[in-house]
Amino acid sequence: MSYFVFARKYRPQKFADVVAQKHITETLTKAIENDRVSQAYLFCGVRGTGKTSIARILAKRLNCANPQGAEPCDQCESCLAIVKGHSHDILEIDAASHTSVDDIRELRESIKYAPTGGKHKIYIIDEVHRLSPSAFDALLKTLEEPPAHAVFIFATTEVHKVPQTILSRCQRYDFKRISESELKAALKEIADKEGLKITEEALAELAKRGDGSLRDSLSILDQVASWQHDLIDEKLLTEALGIVPRGEYAQVLRLIRQKNTTEIITKVNAVLNSGIDASEFVRGFQQELRLLLVLKAAPNLATDYGITTEEVAQYDDILQGYSLNDLLRIQNLLVNLEQKIRDGFDPVINIELAMLKLVAMEDSVTLESVLRQLAGNPGSSKVTNTSPAGAPKTHQSELKSPDPSPVLPLDSLTPPQSNPPAVSSTAATAAVAPADLATIWPRFMQSLKTTHRNLQIKLTLAEPRSIDDNKITVAFDRLGEVHVRQLQDRDIQKTLEHVVKGVTGKTYHFQFFVDKNLAHRQENGNQIGLLAESEKPDHPAVIKAMEVFDAEIVGRQDLADQ
Repeated sequence: MSYFVFARKYRPQKFADVVAQKHITETLTKAIENDRVSQAYLFCGVRGTGKTSIARILAKRLNCANPQGAEPCDQCESCLAIVKGHSHDILEIDAASHTSVDDIRELRESIKYAPTGGKHKIYIIDEVHRLSPSAFDALLKTLEEPPAHAVFIFATTEVHKVPQTILSRCQRYDFKRISESELKAALKEIADKEGLKITEEALAELAKRGDGSLRDSLSILDQVASWQHDLIDEKLLTEALGIVPRGEYAQVLRLIRQKNTTEIITKVNAVLNSGIDASEFVRGFQQELRLLLVLKAAPNLATDYGITTEEVAQYDDILQGYSLNDLLRIQNLLVNLEQKIRDGFDPVINIELAMLKLVAMEDSVTLESVLRQLAGNPGSSKVTNTSPAGAPKTHQSELKSPDPSPVLPLDSLTPPQSNPPAVSSTAATAAVAPADLATIWPRFMQSLKTTHRNLQIKLTLAEPRSIDDNKITVAFDRLGEVHVRQLQDRDIQKTLEHVVKGVTGKTYHFQFFVDKNLAHRQENGNQIGLLAESEKPDHPAVIKAMEVFDAEIVGRQDLADQ
């Protein structure tokens, strides 16, 4: 007799043999017992969860000569013919290869004839979503008013592609993914029947690789069993399937926490150079992070995800080094990395860059801990400094003594002689005294704050330089290039001209430029007296925040403007 793969050899033959679909088998058996069998069923769900198997079991039971309650006998002529695929009353159609309207017309012609052996003529149409729109239309009338002896069973993995007109004429059953614990139990039972010795770690890996599909897990077990090893363990699975051992991911996570850049790049390259596919490496890493997230967020569900007590102990030291937010950030980076690899970017380079980003990633800081620090709570947790290395730091002593002058000094309005603004000689001779600009600018800023606060905030970081008959020249420091580009937009220019005209009664154009010699203006908004008391850098709350974060003010933005 020819060899049967495990997926065929151990296909369920009765409702009681089906794994993890009790909500469906119970409903169907109750319908059979109460003689309430529908004329059209739709089975939908992911691959390898039992859709076609249950369809065949239902077909056997409906035509069984000696039924055992709600189960088929598997001994009568009709049952044996269905098992062997010789039954004339059970027609299995693959919609992927019979998509045309002519195939459905042929089906409509054959459905008129009564069954030859059993009570029903049953049509099992697999991957029904592959039928063409014309084929679905041809099926509608037959599906709505089929002959009394006809039963349709549709199966699909993409139910969203089935027209609503078909869905409304069927009883729909949604097959769930098989959990890893249920997969492990089923695989263990089959391995025992085959006389295979397999470790718990290997069973867990097979269940995880199945991704909710018993057929996929059995196919992998069948492949590994063909190696004829005395023991199937995790090492054998790694060699046979080209997968990364789970311990490697744990070691990578430890190296990330230790910020050991050299070791982590060496290890990742060693794994990839061993023949492991880059996409497989990233997917495996995501699976490992998923288990860690379960242990961190809901440890009581560990057994449902196939995590053993030994694994919980092994993960304990990793969990101690990462918060839930840290794990979520790593998982998000891996999702983006997988998309880049799928889009065709160089996998090795992008994996190395991702590892470097993880090494450089700072610890997450909760808002609660920040608020406690600001409130001076001595029992609060320490807030990690997330300032970039080498960034300039502003000390508290510098912040406690800002310039109390509410108005800009007149001499500060005079442009530096070393780098004068690029204005024409005519404009320079026509420029009015600095005192005129010192009078106009605060009034202009106050009006701008009322109507366009986001623009006013940008200009608090600038220094007005000169004014002539029709132009105001304004300088930004070396960090203000982005503001200069934004403020040169014509619509923004019109807004500024409109505001200044409302203040002065005259039309002025604005010229913005970058003066690299201009000192960074951290306190400009406070100097011109336009910030609220709590917004000033010498406010106690602001000083406390900068002390906690060891930070400096580089700009201001009103949240209401976002």
